[in-house]
Amino acid sequence: MITIFMKRHPPEELIQLERLAVRLPTSHHKYAYIQTKYHQLKAGHAGEIYVDRVLQEISYPRGVKVLTDIRLEINPHFQIQIDTLIVSPHSIILLEVKYYAGTVNFNEDSGKTTKIASNGEIDKYDCIIHQLDRATVGLKTWLEKRNISIPVIPILVMANGQTEISVVPDSITLKYAKQLPRYIRTLLVETESLQAYPSTSIAEMIVADQVSWSMTPACQRYEIVPAHLIRGVLCSSCHSPMDRKRGHSWICYACRKKDPGALEVAIKDWFLLIGHTVSNKQLRFFLDLKSSAAASIIFSQSSGMLRLGNAPHTFYTFNKAQVNSVGKSR
Repeated sequence: MITIFMKRHPPEELIQLERLAVRLPTSHHKYAYIQTKYHQLKAGHAGEIYVDRVLQEISYPRGVKVLTDIRLEINPHFQIQIDTLIVSPHSIILLEVKYYAGTVNFNEDSGKTTKIASNGEIDKYDCIIHQLDRATVGLKTWLEKRNISIPVIPILVMANGQTEISVVPDSITLKYAKQLPRYIRTLLVETESLQAYPSTSIAEMIVADQVSWSMTPACQRYEIVPAHLIRGVLCSSCHSPMDRKRGHSWICYACRKKDPGALEVAIKDWFLLIGHTVSNKQLRFFLDLKSSAAASIIFSQSSGMLRLGNAPHTFYTFNKAQVNSVGKSR
């Protein structure tokens, strides 16, 4: 019976890009880049979910645990992110999932992976072979610190079955997603002769030791001036600015729809895109509010908002988990 400890959520950067694409004017010089980056990350996340479904085709031996979205701190200067871990009593299989459309070339010497699209467009990425090695070494170090001597088997997974690999590198194991069930079943059988470890305990230790990384606001990450963003409470349907009449909910005058959740999304946009804290004046400007009293009411009524400091230097922050939930239902 397969056990997945955690549901796979959209990465923070994908949530940020989704909201940045809404707030950034189409005339902005970085709009096309943000759109491209957003669609790349969205495809990558979809690829990871597809691999999750493929892995559920496997009838796992007793004691096998499957973990997703793992983040571990190896030391204060070394943190790793792992897409998927399959923890058995005899080995740990580490999956690095990639989604590419086109032909992929690996160049370990230059430290780059190159993707050539069908239209001839070329994109270069940090070498994914080095990424896989870094995650593998990090996990082995984490295990050694806990006196756990269990084999770690890294696999680079191509989630897109149409990806062409010009030369398959000898230094790694590379599989397409559809190849995983048969290959992983073979691995689990081959490692059964090795020393057994309490896989449930190892999996629980990994989950318990996960770290939460500080989210860099999107404007800082992509070097965008916050003042260039579209201000106001925006309609979730057409993204036009909304207005609110006294005693009424927010109404979009472009598509005539009411959107009671638009205000909360707009507040979270500040934390995703601009900064970790917000003052009354800043919120008033960002949401295009008419008075400081209106901003104060919003602060008092918003769930998850934490007040810090004393007047006149009061500012607010938001629960990170709630900020990240903006894109999960979309």
